[in-house]
Amino acid sequence: MSTRAYISTTDDNGTTAGVYHHWDGYPSGLGRTIYRAYQGHFRRDMDRLRAYLLAHTWSSVVNADFAHYPGYVNRSDLVQGIGLRPQCYCHGDRSEPWETIDPQEAIDSGCEWRYELRDDSTMVVYRVVGSTWHIVGEVCLNGPCPEPRWDRIAYAKEAV
Repeated sequence: MSTRAYISTTDDNGTTAGVYHHWDGYPSGLGRTIYRAYQGHFRRDMDRLRAYLLAHTWSSVVNADFAHYPGYVNRSDLVQGIGLRPQCYCHGDRSEPWETIDPQEAIDSGCEWRYELRDDSTMVVYRVVGSTWHIVGEVCLNGPCPEPRWDRIAYAKEAV
C-alpha cells in the first residue's frame, strides 16, 4: 500500500494547485524529505524548491538525492543504484503526461497528506479528515527552528 500525498502552493489570487506524490507521503517520509531538501540541496530557496517539486508528478522523492536528474526507473535498475534519484512519472521509463491538480482532486485521488509550501518559508501540513483537509502542523523552514517531531505531526488532531 502507498501513502499518497499532495505537494501544493497557493498563488496571490488564492488559487491552490499542486502535484501528486505516490509513495511514503506521511510526515516522517515526505515531510522530512522536503524539510531536509530545503535546508540542504535547495539552500533555503523556496522558489527553487517549489519550482522543482511542482514541475513533476512523483512516484517518490523520499530519501532521494536531488543532485540526480529526476525520472522513473524500473525496479531492476534500483538494484544497480540508479534509484537514488527522485522518481517522477513524467520522465524516464514512464514518460507520462505531467499535470497539476487542485486540493479536491488530490482527495479524490486518495491523497491522505498535503504539504503546502508558502512564500514565508513555512510548510503547512494537512491531513484528510472525512473529505476535508485539516491543518495538523506548520513547519518553520527558515530560522533557528529545530527539525520538527514528525511523529507528533502525524498523530496530531489539530495544528502543532
